[in-house]
Amino acid sequence: MLMFVVGIAAPSDADAKKRRGRKVWQEYRVKPGDTVKSVARRLGVKGRSLTRWNRLKKRKIKPGQRLKFKGVRVSSESVGRPHKGRLVHGINLDPDGDNQGLGWSINTSRKTVWGTPETVRAIKRCGRYYRNFFPVGKTPSIPIGSISKRDGGPIGKHKSHQSGRDVDVGYVRKKAPPPGHFIDTSPKQLDLYKQWVVTKCFLDNPETKMIIMERSLVRALKKYIKRIYKTRKAKLNKYLAFFPGKKRRAVILPDTEHTSHMHVRFHCPKNDRRCIP
Repeated sequence: MLMFVVGIAAPSDADAKKRRGRKVWQEYRVKPGDTVKSVARRLGVKGRSLTRWNRLKKRKIKPGQRLKFKGVRVSSESVGRPHKGRLVHGINLDPDGDNQGLGWSINTSRKTVWGTPETVRAIKRCGRYYRNFFPVGKTPSIPIGSISKRDGGPIGKHKSHQSGRDVDVGYVRKKAPPPGHFIDTSPKQLDLYKQWVVTKCFLDNPETKMIIMERSLVRALKKYIKRIYKTRKAKLNKYLAFFPGKKRRAVILPDTEHTSHMHVRFHCPKNDRRCIP
């Protein structure tokens, strides 16, 4: 994950053009597969400079290691559309490569977990929210699937996931699958309480554009919230508004394909001018 070093004085707003090209000290967190050469090329600096700044011995680096460098300020950007786009300086959901975080886990074979800072932040926020209700050791983690490739673009059979704004989130089942795995789920197999906690977290995020779920699971979830919010009309109306209805534009979209996971898409990040909704 890219981080700006605390304590660097902010340049004057009077010289915006000069500011954009000014070099500042920053940090880069090493990802699996990185080398000094590949990191230097990605950051636009010389390998020998990166080695000197970090006092590296034999130019060896390891995942999770933080490297300081001086260069033009780096920022992430979602470019184009979800089905025809790319990702610039994406953020890795799992930078240390341990296939898990607070409240979430990924399949050990999955490598396409790069997204915009907003996407990664939303996933981590919902993982923390989920763990507030369900402690570690007593309940399974949320299975997280594909987001995007490191630089975006097509991923196998996926029609979208190209610009860092999509994430597949496995359903929370009564009988949990192995960590990070997706399994086709029926309404009877779905843990409605846990699934609603996860879904609600994404719905409460104004950056969420849509959530696609299999239609029978949408019906089950809608029926569930009608029951739990029966005496809390304001809250019931708030969340029913996210479901399909005659006079409203839904956020939750039912289909017949998403039987093992829900597909969450986020709006274009505020400053990503080349992002297309």
